[in-house]
Amino acid sequence: MTVIKGGCFQIGSPESEIDRDSYESQHEVCVDDFELGIYEVTQEQWQAVMGDNPAGFKGNNLPIENITLFRVMDFIDKLNEITKNKYRLPTQAEWEYAARAGTTTPFYTGHCIFSNQANYNGKTDYANCGSTASIRNYNQTVAVGSYQPNKWVLYDMIGNVSEWTCSIFHSDYGYNKPEKECTDIENHTYITRGGSFSDTIEIQRSAKRSMRNATDYSGDLGFRLAKDKKNKFILF
Repeated sequence: MTVIKGGCFQIGSPESEIDRDSYESQHEVCVDDFELGIYEVTQEQWQAVMGDNPAGFKGNNLPIENITLFRVMDFIDKLNEITKNKYRLPTQAEWEYAARAGTTTPFYTGHCIFSNQANYNGKTDYANCGSTASIRNYNQTVAVGSYQPNKWVLYDMIGNVSEWTCSIFHSDYGYNKPEKECTDIENHTYITRGGSFSDTIEIQRSAKRSMRNATDYSGDLGFRLAKDKKNKFILF
């Protein structure tokens, strides 16, 4: 875990951003200090807490995947019981704030991204960057931390696996800014962030909000842990 200093930023994307969605309306959001996992939760960590490994692509240091939001919450409940802590999922506002790491460009790498910078489907170009010139597609997850982190030393905030957040989807981000809130896990449509190894380049944008039902699971969907700054954390 690493401490993310809170602050205000423009969530969403400007109308000029290529391939933006209509539900990325840009507005200011402020977040408090919080802690966020430097890496996506791995299969080794999942196995230590849950005693099983449902991942489709096996490997101790590969991110856990193939897990519903309900199973993620079971993991967090058990982890909190073991560590006497209060881990949780990040809100979508916290996730985007951390992914951007102070940047305002489509990607934290700038206006362009290349397949040697993240594990994603590099078959399409973005903004005429020439990003298809050196395609490197693994077509599966890779070990967490295999690529350079963003400026706040967070790894795989682009690609590898899409990541669950605790925020439900609203097309306009919702009344009273629920992008800053966690919602009790029910059969809602939740926001996932970050894109995955199977997603093309436009899905990897920092502002991109994807939607999944709480019962969804797939080989390209995982998570990372968050925690309020005020709670002392214990590594596990």
